[in-house]
Order: sequence, then structure tokens, then C-alpha cells
Amino acid sequence: MLEAAVILACQEAAVVEAIEYFDVDGVTAAAIFSDMQSKGPNISTKGAHALAATHADYRHESEMVYRRDGRCVTINLTVSLTLTYQIPRWADEAEASEAVRNWWNRIIERIWAHERGHAQIAREGAAELQDALLSVPSAANCDDLRSDLRRTMQRIIAKEIEPRQRQFDIENRLAVDVSAR
Repeated sequence: MLEAAVILACQEAAVVEAIEYFDVDGVTAAAIFSDMQSKGPNISTKGAHALAATHADYRHESEMVYRRDGRCVTINLTVSLTLTYQIPRWADEAEASEAVRNWWNRIIERIWAHERGHAQIAREGAAELQDALLSVPSAANCDDLRSDLRRTMQRIIAKEIEPRQRQFDIENRLAVDVSAR
């Protein structure tokens, strides 16, 4: 009976989004781009910076109960996803030419489109996590089940979601023309 409750209590992953802006300066496309490269989110241990980033934080919650046979099961399992976008905000727009303002509008639109692609992969990943966690079998005790859930979540993120995010970046690199003045 409790195993049926796990399926009935399944919900879609809850998603929360937040935006963190970082200011960039310049009145030419080249100066703005250079500032984005130096102030953008740090994406490696070697100090490399991206033009923008989307961070996904996955969490799960559930109740654990013992069945009549003494095994521990999860009920009311939910996965939540917090997406945090780090996006440039141009500080010198009023001082720049119309051509540079038009360039900025195009590049920020492309940046948002790229980051929304990462967000979609994260949302799909949250649904996969939900399914995977719901399929974790009962355990002899709740500590073991908690460990099984944690390992399953870590495995799905490391072996499935993160590789898709990296592949998305490889296939969708932003080429930037900085000739607008």
C-alpha cells in the first residue's frame, strides 16, 4: 500500500529562478565585451570567465516510513530546482552610440537565449531526478535509504545532467562581433 502512495504523492519539480546582475562598462562594443570577459562569472579554477552563467541547485525532500515488513520507503518525495542566472548589466548605455546600443540589445538577447537553454536542460534534469529517486527501492533502514537517494542524485547530476550542459556549451558557443562603435 505504501509503495502506491509514493507514486500518487509524486509532484513535478518545483522551480525557483533568481537573477544576479554584474555591471559592465564601456561605450564601444569592444570595451563592453572586454569588461564582460573580465567581470563575468568565474567558470574554472584557472580564472576563466564566462559572459553569463546559469547555476542549478537541485534538492530533494521526502518523508521516510517503515512498512509492515520493516523496510524503509520514501513518501511525498519532491525535487526542487533553484536556477540562478548571472547576467551582465550595461552601466554606460546612455553614453554610447545607437549602433553600440543596438549591438548590446542583440548580444544580451543571445545571452539570454543561451542561458534559457541551460535552464531547460536543468528543468529536464530535475524531472529525471524525480523519476530516478522515486525508483530507488526500499532499504533495510532509513539511513541506508537516505544514502541511496543521495548517491542516486549525485550520479544523475554528474553522469547525465552536467555532461549535457557541457555539450550544450560546445554546440552553442556565442560568437561575438565587437565591431560596433
